[in-house]
Amino acid sequence: MTWVLFGVFIAYMYKEVLKREGSIIEILWPMLIVAITFLAIAYFYTLKFRKNLTPKPGGFILGTTKFKFTENGIEEEGENYKTSMSWGGVLNILNELNYIYIVLDTAAAYIIPKRIFNSEDQAIEFFNQLEKLRNNYS
Repeated sequence: MTWVLFGVFIAYMYKEVLKREGSIIEILWPMLIVAITFLAIAYFYTLKFRKNLTPKPGGFILGTTKFKFTENGIEEEGENYKTSMSWGGVLNILNELNYIYIVLDTAAAYIIPKRIFNSEDQAIEFFNQLEKLRNNYS
């Protein structure tokens, strides 16, 4: 809505500019001040909005999480929450270069960094166990 109002203002000012005589700078400086003010407000509002969306350290997204993989599914536990997902809810398990992805939805996955394992072989064994659990119990 703000952009529409700004566009209407610019169109109105342009119409007024065409009616007047004089230096273009003399005529356009009020528009320039309004445009800079509007862009500054929009910029700071965007920064505030981004800051509000940044995950908090130690929270649900960036906090320490413990996983337990059983025949019943995946149990996830954080500082202030505990949740579980059955193997039927797991869409896919991917073994990529640096991470193992347990895909839960098109935009959600548990991401396990391979650096937590002592070796690449240990990461592959973990991946194979996940695949076995998923195939046997989903």
